[in-house]
Amino acid sequence: MKVQFRSGLLVTALAVMVSLFVGSARASAADSINLHHAYKTGETAKFGFKVERVETTDVPGQTMEVKRTVKHDGEFEMKVVDASAKGVTIGMTLTKLKSSVEDPNRTLKFDSAAAREETDAQNPLIVALRPIVGVTVTFKFDEKGAVVECASDAELVRQSQFTEFANQLVGEEWAKFRWGPVFYPKAERGDAKVGDSWRVDQSLNVPMLGRLSTNMHLAVESIKDRDAKLAGTGEYTLEPSKTDDKGVFRIERFEPSLNMEFRSGTGTRRAEFREKFRMVGDAQGMVFGRASETTFTITRSE
Repeated sequence: MKVQFRSGLLVTALAVMVSLFVGSARASAADSINLHHAYKTGETAKFGFKVERVETTDVPGQTMEVKRTVKHDGEFEMKVVDASAKGVTIGMTLTKLKSSVEDPNRTLKFDSAAAREETDAQNPLIVALRPIVGVTVTFKFDEKGAVVECASDAELVRQSQFTEFANQLVGEEWAKFRWGPVFYPKAERGDAKVGDSWRVDQSLNVPMLGRLSTNMHLAVESIKDRDAKLAGTGEYTLEPSKTDDKGVFRIERFEPSLNMEFRSGTGTRRAEFREKFRMVGDAQGMVFGRASETTFTITRSE
């Protein structure tokens, strides 16, 4: 009886220990997530995007600021061209685009779904943006989720004043800048838990400015079921262009932030980039200030 009693206690103790271990493992699993989506060859998805930028320019001697609002609303279709242990190749094709530019003097609009008209050639926004609808940007990622190559088949219209808008949507550098973190929020190792933080190192050449580099940290704010919320803030540093010693603009402030929603098994469902900046420029001896706030939102269609 004595031996049986001790054996019963032993069995009970083991059961409690197993229960605690399983409960701990489940709790641990609930607080962690793998931020590397398992892409498969042939996998497809659609991503809608919206851009809104408000620019204000002030010139000494003028009492009013000049305000310009830029909006884009479109869709990219994703296709995984190849996925293996060596890395992933992803193609993103711009299939739809509606854009508008509004300032005190005029309002210009473009809609890729609208019928062509003879007056389109007189609209510089249409001239710049129509050629990029149907363009494919191809990304190559290594096995760690880092972008090793990005190629766009876009042929930008150089004579348009809005060519930079097109470049920001399908240009190779801007594509890497926007989409790299969306496909792989955490390069190197994908596993993360609440409170983990890591650097997101990116850089971008900007005309008349130089090379902007981020100093941003992205962190896991919360995990529930298979969903994780990530948030990052930081600042840009600028390496002025070496081709222009004087420079055109001087940065006073440039602040980026990134908020993301990631779902295990699906990948990034939503990413919101916010950027605020203020610069001082010099145009033929006239000093002016320019401030801008941009929100770029990417949403995966379910």
